[in-house]
Amino acid sequence: MEQREEKGQEDKTEEATEEKRNQFREEGNIANPREIVACVTLILFTSYFYFSSQNLILAFQECFRRAWFGFPGYYVDYSSLLKVIFYAISPILPHFIFIVLACSVFPTFIGLAVTRFNWSWKKLNFNIGKLDPISGFARMFSVNSFVEMIKVVTKCLIFSILIFIVLKSEIFSASENYFYNNLDYMKNIGNSISKLMLVMCAAGVVIGGGDFSYNFWKINRDMKMTKQELKEEVKKHEGDPLLKSQRKRMARDFVMRKSLREVPKASFVVTNPEHFSVAIRYKKGMTAPVIIAKGQDLIAFKIREIAKQHDIMIVENKPLARTLYKTVKVGQEIPPVLYQSVIEVIKYIHKIRGRKYFERFEA
Repeated sequence: MEQREEKGQEDKTEEATEEKRNQFREEGNIANPREIVACVTLILFTSYFYFSSQNLILAFQECFRRAWFGFPGYYVDYSSLLKVIFYAISPILPHFIFIVLACSVFPTFIGLAVTRFNWSWKKLNFNIGKLDPISGFARMFSVNSFVEMIKVVTKCLIFSILIFIVLKSEIFSASENYFYNNLDYMKNIGNSISKLMLVMCAAGVVIGGGDFSYNFWKINRDMKMTKQELKEEVKKHEGDPLLKSQRKRMARDFVMRKSLREVPKASFVVTNPEHFSVAIRYKKGMTAPVIIAKGQDLIAFKIREIAKQHDIMIVENKPLARTLYKTVKVGQEIPPVLYQSVIEVIKYIHKIRGRKYFERFEA
């Protein structure tokens, strides 16, 4: 089964489309920022511990003082127990509340921001298939499980080595703490803890960034599509290429048939006798001749037929007819580059039919 998965992954050579990316996000398959969240939590806790250590020590001292020297006029029984407890811990309570909020709420928002506030309930849906012991056993020994185990072991090993290095440097000075008073002893312990936590924060940044980068790469790899999947998605959105070309041709023919009604207004028709016909309108005062109808094959024949019925001059000019058909749309003026060719056609009509031919179009 693993070989088939690897073979299928090798076939995925195309970048994921926007629809495939949205599908992954809706299913909750995104780069998990859990290590980044854990790192931010550790940094916040360490920062608060480092900058508020003096206030924390004073708060603990007050808690101990209240515990040892009694309470202000409380008779301790079941009814006053909560008041007694609150009185004892109230000095440290603001610090505790701030740490809980800062180390839970803020990192959560950081994680949501990294994932662009993606939230999917599909991951929480009950799936009875997950209770299948055979599939569960297969997942346990899959490549993904093995990679996750390697990641956990590597992180534990890195942190263990760092803790050993820091504590090894601190343990030689630990015996001197015996000669310090309680306050200085606590300060030395606090400095050692701060040093250890700062080192762990630095390691957390590296591990968090590396883990998120790996997850991001893995999600992008899993999102890749095979050539067949890409073709099917394009076909789904744009339709079968053959049907699409047929629809375009039908739409083009519809426009051209609609333009046949404008042929009687044409001043002359330029043709490539067997394939193309272009009906052109021109009268005195116009800035340039305008194409009012054009067609190919059957439509070209219909244009010529209508032109004959309305005594409209038909001029054979193969290069001009082909160029006008392919480069100028119906309703557009003839471009300046073709003025000379069209003027030659108009001169020819003047020579054959005279000035009166064009006078009837000026009415």
